[in-house]
Amino acid sequence: MGLLVVAYAGLLFLYAVSGRTRGVGEDASVPPGGVFVDLHAEAVQTTPQRLVIDVDIEPDPSLGATPNGFTLDRDITVLIDPSAGSREVTFPAGQVPAVNRMELELDGDIRNWPFDRYSAALIVGVVEGSVSDGRALEAVVQIDGEVQGWRVNVTEADVPGAPGDLQFFRIEASRSGDTQAFAAIILVVMIVLAFTACFVAVTTLRGRRAVQPTFMSWMAAMLFATVPLRNFLPGSPPVGSWVDAVIVLWVIVALVASLTMYGAAWYRQTAPSDTGRP
Repeated sequence: MGLLVVAYAGLLFLYAVSGRTRGVGEDASVPPGGVFVDLHAEAVQTTPQRLVIDVDIEPDPSLGATPNGFTLDRDITVLIDPSAGSREVTFPAGQVPAVNRMELELDGDIRNWPFDRYSAALIVGVVEGSVSDGRALEAVVQIDGEVQGWRVNVTEADVPGAPGDLQFFRIEASRSGDTQAFAAIILVVMIVLAFTACFVAVTTLRGRRAVQPTFMSWMAAMLFATVPLRNFLPGSPPVGSWVDAVIVLWVIVALVASLTMYGAAWYRQTAPSDTGRP
C-alpha cells in the first residue's frame, strides 16, 4: 500500500511540472530600432511531426508606428525556417500586428513511443518590407510556451559563417515524465492481467484447483479489454510500434493461451454425465 501511495504522489508531481518549455529570451525587451519576436509553443503533433507555434511581434516606436501606437506604417516580415508552409510571416502596414499561427517541421519517429524525440534547427530573421528587397532589422527572439505532456527545450545555436542578421536555435521535444509514467502503469496492468490469467489456467489444468466455468467468461473479458487498454495509451502510438511487438502482442497471446488451457482443464475435469451426455 505504501508503494502505491508513493507511485500515486510521484505521478501527480510529474503531472504538475509537465508541459513547461525551457525557452530562450525570457524577460527580453524590444531592442532599439528593432523588433521583439515572441514564438509561443502551443502543441506538438506526431503524425506528421510538427511543432505548432504562435508568432507575435512588438516593434520599436522608431520604426514608424502610427501615432495611435497600435498599427504599423510599414510592412515587417519575420522569416522562420523550417516551416511546414510559408516561411515568411508578414505583418502588413496599416494594421494592428496580429498573432499568426504556423507549424514547424520536426524530425522524429513516433514508433519509438513513449521514448520518441523530435528536433529541429530553427532560423529566425526580421526584415522591414519583403525578404527579397527589405532591410534587415535587429531582433530579440523569445521562445516560450507550455505544451501539456511534452518537454520542449530550446537552446541558442552557434553557426560559424552565418549571416549576422539571422538567429539560430535548436529545438528538442520529448514526452514528459508523467506521460511516460502513465504509459508504464497501463502496460504493467496489461502484463499483470496476462500473468494472472496464465496462473489460474495452469493451476487449474494441473488439477490443483477445481474448474469454475465462469472463469472462462472472466478470461474472455480480459482478452477483449486489451484493445481498449492499448488505445488508452497517451499519445496514441500507431499500430506496429515497439510496444505492440514487445508487450501488447504477447499479452494477447498469453490471454488466448490461458483461455485455451482453461477450456482443456474444463474438458478433462468434467465428467460426461455432467454435460448431459449418456
